[in-house]
Amino acid sequence: MARVIRLKNDKEYVRSLISLVSNGKLTIEKQMEKQGRLLIRNVLIETPPQSGGALTGAKARQAGERTVSAQIRRVISGVDVRTARKMVSSPKKGEKSSLTMKDLERHHKRARKNGKIVGKKRTGKKLLFTSKKMLNDYIKARKKKVGALAAGWNAAAKKFGLKGRYWPAWVKRHNMPSSADFKLGNGFIKIKFVNAVRFAGNVGVMGKALDRALYRQTRNNDKIMNNWKKTAARQGFRVR
Repeated sequence: MARVIRLKNDKEYVRSLISLVSNGKLTIEKQMEKQGRLLIRNVLIETPPQSGGALTGAKARQAGERTVSAQIRRVISGVDVRTARKMVSSPKKGEKSSLTMKDLERHHKRARKNGKIVGKKRTGKKLLFTSKKMLNDYIKARKKKVGALAAGWNAAAKKFGLKGRYWPAWVKRHNMPSSADFKLGNGFIKIKFVNAVRFAGNVGVMGKALDRALYRQTRNNDKIMNNWKKTAARQGFRVR
């Protein structure tokens, strides 16, 4: 079931948008297309592993990969092959005698909550021992998934023609469930972004990202309006 996220900055954004549309030279349709493009740009910037102005682009991807490695190593330990064999308990009848990548994936998945490993320290109860090679191979495979959450906005980025560094290749590479809609009719405007990635349901993380994106765009809109007002005042006009 879809979750409803209550945003703090939606009213302020609408206020800035009405002012921009009322005073701008662009048609409503063109202005809304531009707003859609700017909004999805800001949403992508605010969606982990990107972090607003602090971490973007390649640095964000690298930070995401480091986080992946650190998180996995909290619940899976890599040891030499001989030690790993000793630490793995003897299999019961009908069970496999060695671990597979799927086993590591299942253990990792069970330890996660809202996309993260719960707790600050790794414990023997949660630790799974495997060979260093298998652990490194698993971490390498998981690193390739960095950007999957942000890829839930790919449909919107494509819909509104976002280009360049704000929509990096390591996000584009993922084919994740997403959709976008833009409709303009008599008396209504509709811009809809849907991030249907399974773990996008972390309301806290996504809510903050969306709110920060709205706040960022509100400030941009207000800055444009203030510049218009200053220019109009110098020319003897008044902007609403």
